[in-house]
Amino acid sequence: MIRPHVTTNHEVLSALGVPSMTSVQHAVFAYRWNESATNYLIGAFAVFGLICCGAIDTRLDPTTEIQYMLLIQFDDRDTVARIERVTLMKWQNSARRIKEWADRPADR
Repeated sequence: MIRPHVTTNHEVLSALGVPSMTSVQHAVFAYRWNESATNYLIGAFAVFGLICCGAIDTRLDPTTEIQYMLLIQFDDRDTVARIERVTLMKWQNSARRIKEWADRPADR
C-alpha cells in the first residue's frame, strides 16, 4: 500500500518498478500508461492508486489519444508527499504536465 507521509521512494520502486519518467527537481516519479494497458493496471490501482500489487505494463500505444500518469511526489524525507492519477492528452508535453502538477499546491 502506498500511503502519503509513510511510504518511502524505495518502497514505491519495489512495488511499482522503475518509473516511466522522473523529475529530480520536483522529486516526482511518473508512471505512464494508456487504455491498451488498463487491464494490467486494474489490480495494481484498485483503490485510486493506493493499493499496489503486481507488475505494471507501461508500454504506450502511440495511436491512443489519451494517456494517464500516476504522479508520486516525495518530501525531503523521501516519503510520499502526495499521489494522483492525471490524464495526459497525446499532444501534451509530459515534462510540462509533471511540472504544472508539482508546482500546484496539494489538495487538502
